[in-house]
Amino acid sequence: MHVLQLTIKEPWVLLGGGCTETHLAAYVRHKVHHEAEAIVRDDGCTQAKLHVAAEAFCSALESVAGSLEHDGGEILIDTKYGHLWSCQADSASVGNWSDTLSRCGCGLYNSQEELSWSVLRSTYHPFAPQTCLPQAALGSASNLTVDCFTAKLSGLQVAVETANLILDLSYVIEDKN
Repeated sequence: MHVLQLTIKEPWVLLGGGCTETHLAAYVRHKVHHEAEAIVRDDGCTQAKLHVAAEAFCSALESVAGSLEHDGGEILIDTKYGHLWSCQADSASVGNWSDTLSRCGCGLYNSQEELSWSVLRSTYHPFAPQTCLPQAALGSASNLTVDCFTAKLSGLQVAVETANLILDLSYVIEDKN
C-alpha cells in the first residue's frame, strides 16, 4: 500500500524484473573500465580501489536481480541492453539461448533481436548498454513489469548509507555460525 501511495505521489517508474539492476551494473562497469583515470583524478583514490569498490557495488546489484530466480534456472544478461533474462532449469544447458528465451525480466525486449548473452555474475567484457526504447515497446506498455522509482531509490540510498556507515566506523560483520 505504501509503495502504491509513493507511486501516486511521484508517478515515475523503473523497469522491473531485475532489468534496472543489471542495466545499472553494466553501465557502472563500463564507466569504471573506460573512465577510471578521470574518476580517480577527481576523487583521489587509486584505480585498484575504484575497481574493487565498483565490482562490489555491481555484484550487489546483480545479486538483487539474481534473487528473482526461484526455480533453479540460469540467469543471463544480454550484452546489448544489459537486461536480465531467466532461462528455465530444464533448458539451462542449451547453447542457443535465443531458442529458449522469450522476453527479458521487464518485458521490454524479446530474444529475437540479434542479442548475445552472458551468465549473470560471470566475467564478461564491460560494455555500454544501449538505452533506446523500440517503438513496439512504447505501444505495449501494459505488458511491462515496472518498479516504483521512489521505493527503489530509497532502498538503494539506505543500502549505500549503511555500507558507508560500516566503512566509516571500521566495523567488521562476522558470522559466528
